[in-house]
Amino acid sequence: MSDTEKIINALKDEYSYWQNTAYKAQKEGNEERTIWYYGKATGIKKSIETIKKMKDYGIIL
Repeated sequence: MSDTEKIINALKDEYSYWQNTAYKAQKEGNEERTIWYYGKATGIKKSIETIKKMKDYGIIL
């Protein structure tokens, strides 16, 4: 497994964590935390997509 794949996998784990945390906050009815956690997850997802594009273009981290 390349370093890039390791980074992507680590970010996927982090994304899942924040998605789950946001879901829990939503179930608790805490709208402010829900929005913040989903925003964090969205930022991580964008990072994953960017790294995948870089990998496709041959840019190695």
